[in-house]
Amino acid sequence: MFEEVLSKDAKNSLGSLGKSGLLDSTYLAGGTALALQLGHRYSYDFDFFTPQKFDEEILVQRISEAFPEFSLERKDWGTILGYFGETRFSLFFYKYPLLFKTHKLLDINIAGIKDIAAMKIAAIADRGTKRDFIDLYFIFNEEKIMTLEESLKLYDKKFKALSQNKIHILKSLVYFEDAD
Repeated sequence: MFEEVLSKDAKNSLGSLGKSGLLDSTYLAGGTALALQLGHRYSYDFDFFTPQKFDEEILVQRISEAFPEFSLERKDWGTILGYFGETRFSLFFYKYPLLFKTHKLLDINIAGIKDIAAMKIAAIADRGTKRDFIDLYFIFNEEKIMTLEESLKLYDKKFKALSQNKIHILKSLVYFEDAD
């Protein structure tokens, strides 16, 4: 794992979160999880996901008690958004299954690259940021971990939606104009 993609504060926060056990039923995915595995860019946010429904009120209280530096930005059903210092934190209820085993870093479950690739395709189909396109570029071209075709198959296995969304997804993968 490429821990150097995290700032010192982010790494300390991640380690403290892992030691706390508060996020044992979650996994880190998104750009930070990918950057930790590929080392291709710096990342400044923690995107956690869980297939288990949770009580936002109770979990925010527990996080706030364990981490006075945590500041809540917003909470809704299945969603907690906030900051650990400068590091953005999100936790989402996410009903879609992991297809592969997670890895461990600092007692945090980290989604594997192939799961992240399928999630990146879904993200690009929804809103597509420049970082999402860069991440897929590294998965497909620089690291040659998998092909677009393989990732589309995993997307379908994970979300069961390729047949309904294939044209939209393929167009999204080549439409960069709205990427921020």
